[in-house]
Amino acid sequence: MGDIMFRAMKYLVVVICLALISVVAQAQTIDINTATATELETLKGIGPAKAKAIVEYRTEHGAFQSVDDLVKVHGVGPKILDGIKDKVSVGGTAGTGLPKAPAATLPVTKPAMPGMPAMPAPVTKPAMPAMPAPVTKPAMPAMPAPATKP
Repeated sequence: MGDIMFRAMKYLVVVICLALISVVAQAQTIDINTATATELETLKGIGPAKAKAIVEYRTEHGAFQSVDDLVKVHGVGPKILDGIKDKVSVGGTAGTGLPKAPAATLPVTKPAMPGMPAMPAPVTKPAMPAMPAPVTKPAMPAMPAPATKP
């Protein structure tokens, strides 16, 4: 009985995982206002030439106001639009249809790189002690004057 329960649980986990993967895959859309040509090429019916045309149109005319504006791009007709309409969005989060939050008005700056750490002082050799004076022979005491006889 335990083996049957184990198989049933294993089967249930696999089914749940596959269901989640398909839901996530369907919920993701490509924002045509920010997508690169490479991202656009993943759409059915959009090859390198049409992807390039979409990016060029967006660059020249500004952001698309709706997904339907894609038909204004040379080479994208109603048939292609119908095939990709559920896979693309305009400035919203995938699946919500909400507009993107406005871009921050603060200038974007890169974080400053940390400065170089201070270099340690160069290692110097200790000073050599002064050389002692050379050893000399002590001076000989003067010889006493010869004694004179009185």
